Amino acid sequence: MFKFIKNTILLCLLSIFVLPTPILAQIAAVDGPVDPLFNPNHIISDKEMVDYNCMTLEEVDLFLKNKPGSLSQYEIIDPLTGMNKKAAEIIYKASQDYKISPKVLLVLLQKEQSLVENPSPTQYNLDWAAGYARCDSCGPLDPLALKYKGFAKQVDGAAGALRYYLDAANQNWLKKVGIIYNIDSIPVIPVNLATAGLYTYTPHFRGNYNFWRIWNRWFSQKLPDGLLVQVRDTDQIYLIQNGILFPFKNKVVFLSRFSLKSVTLVNQKDLDSYKIGAELKFLNYSLVKTDKTHTYLLVNDKKRLVDKASFRYYGFDTDEVVTGTEEDLAAYTESDPVSTKAVYPLGALMLDTKNKTYYLVEDGIKHAIYDKELIKINFPSKKIRNTTALALKKYKDGDPLLFNDGTWIKTADSADVYIVSNGSRRPIKDELTFNTLGGAGQNIIIINEKTMAAHPIGEPISFTSEATTLTQASN
Repeated sequence: MFKFIKNTILLCLLSIFVLPTPILAQIAAVDGPVDPLFNPNHIISDKEMVDYNCMTLEEVDLFLKNKPGSLSQYEIIDPLTGMNKKAAEIIYKASQDYKISPKVLLVLLQKEQSLVENPSPTQYNLDWAAGYARCDSCGPLDPLALKYKGFAKQVDGAAGALRYYLDAANQNWLKKVGIIYNIDSIPVIPVNLATAGLYTYTPHFRGNYNFWRIWNRWFSQKLPDGLLVQVRDTDQIYLIQNGILFPFKNKVVFLSRFSLKSVTLVNQKDLDSYKIGAELKFLNYSLVKTDKTHTYLLVNDKKRLVDKASFRYYGFDTDEVVTGTEEDLAAYTESDPVSTKAVYPLGALMLDTKNKTYYLVEDGIKHAIYDKELIKINFPSKKIRNTTALALKKYKDGDPLLFNDGTWIKTADSADVYIVSNGSRRPIKDELTFNTLGGAGQNIIIINEKTMAAHPIGEPISFTSEATTLTQASN
């Protein structure tokens, strides 16, 4: 009885707390650095492993289309029907047949052969997509392995194996909960069946660490990129970008790029798992010098290199330049350098007074603005210049302008609500998710159908009732 209590307490501690420093040092020595947040005793929960209804077929297909890999176009002939079957259909069917989460199968395909994000997979990558029936001592020509060769067989085999590990957990050869294992010289004690099953499937530390990294990058980030968040009863506002929290230095810097209507109120515990990035301390359109040869123009979320010729050509003043570091600009993505041939490198809002149409002209390219609400959100303090259709003809046509990330949008004729993230509109799946994300009616921007259609559809955002810690916003 005492031993049972002792083991139970140990399991609880290992599942909750980060491992002690000597173990972390040992882990770090295994084939490269490891995120200190990784707990090898708990990779994913049992609920996450078996949540086979977490994605519909359409959502699996959309997920693949939104990734750089070629799986969204991959098809094979179904021998039973003679018809082509898409990768998404194969993944979804296996998840339903074996009641294993399609998210788990997607991560497995990425972990084993990088298939979800590899635009040019080899035939070998596809033939051994899930690493099923492959082992350290058996090659691809092993007769026992050959019968599982092929994308569909790999996905089906992997899903079936994971289900078997859960249902037959008492089998001696399977990794078990509460038993200590030496995984590549690292002591591991699985705290649940899902973790034990993953170590049975891949009995190596690095492989399971990579599974955890991919899972967290794709599915464990509660808040979407581009969201602007503020902890209730504080003044600090953050931008979430690439899963990192970037704090704004003050409200002036924030308002040079964003509207307060885009801010979501959250609890501090909702942000505790995020890494804090460099402070966002420069006003929009600032000139920032990081060293003798690099001066950047900051435009929204982009940094644009300005060489000496362009600096003189546009009449920039050295007094306008502020000093910064590359770390200061970590939240900005590299964009095209400012050219002496560009027209309006700082961007100019223009109104065709006759046709009542708006454009942003930047670098000699005009971007149509289909809804004036976009100007209020994206350019709260930018002046509008009157012009004519004839004057606008000299500029090349570019893509229509989209709302800033973090903006809540819907149309008047639909109840569907979206949040803009990485340039896509991500559907808010239900009211629970809306409330969890801090949704508030007064923050939703009503836009026209044309503007909505210009935003490509992204992956839906959905939260279960067990993960609702975000606070209803009341900005």
